[in-house]
Amino acid sequence: MIVKQRTLKLSSGTLFGIGGGAFGLLTVALMIQSSFSENSVPGCEMRYANAGIFALKRASGDLLDTASLQSKLYGDDWGLLDNVSIDGNGGAGNRPSMTVRFQPGGKFDSRMRTADSGVGFTWRPRQLTDARSACVSYSVWLPANFEFGDGSVLPGLFGQALPAGKEENFSVRMRWLKNGKLGVQPTTSASERPRHDTVDKDWLTLERAKWINIEQEVRLNDPGAQNGHLRVWVDGKLHMDRRQVTFRESDTTRFEGVTVDVHYADTAMNWQPAPDATEVRVAPLIIRWK
Repeated sequence: MIVKQRTLKLSSGTLFGIGGGAFGLLTVALMIQSSFSENSVPGCEMRYANAGIFALKRASGDLLDTASLQSKLYGDDWGLLDNVSIDGNGGAGNRPSMTVRFQPGGKFDSRMRTADSGVGFTWRPRQLTDARSACVSYSVWLPANFEFGDGSVLPGLFGQALPAGKEENFSVRMRWLKNGKLGVQPTTSASERPRHDTVDKDWLTLERAKWINIEQEVRLNDPGAQNGHLRVWVDGKLHMDRRQVTFRESDTTRFEGVTVDVHYADTAMNWQPAPDATEVRVAPLIIRWK
């Protein structure tokens, strides 16, 4: 799973509510053994004490607007004001959700940080820095007539060397592939070629017109060892369980948070125009760590 990835330039903003514990690559290592032990490992909620949720509400209970959301991201976003709305009802578990809009055609301007479709930003909980393992979970809803196109990018965990500015980094982004097959694309700063894998040997497909819960767990490897671990659950069922994964070479490379990218993309995860006018809903983003 190899893609050349530039050094991540990320803000230091933290945007989530801590529940006080109650809310609860470098190599081609991901091409090695994959052991599927269906339902033998419970999801992260059962195994992690520390958790936080990406807040879409104020302390008063009122919904945030996108301008308020943007102000907490310190400019580390694109497409938020133009392509996202916050909805109070109808999300997974009746929680607030983000509706991400797409338009056919258009362009992405990296200098101006604007795009005619999709959204991208980073969520960086400070409490994650010293974690050895972490999980992110969220639910995705696609319309009944949704077109998958050539694929997409969805949220996933990421990390980088500390202090910020060093070259080593990694990300583990979820994707839908052609025909809606669910995939994952880990990358590191040492990667050279794009490669993604499906999360299921039977080519699990994202269903339309229903909420689908995705949970991703990453356990970092010890520097110099191939003992990292990647798991993915879909609707509570374990679909990927990969061991002997290398995410980092140095112990200064730590978790930073979640890349919340939701857009059509090519195999190298570059932004692509949507095939048709549509939308994707995402709710809620929850992170757990230990």
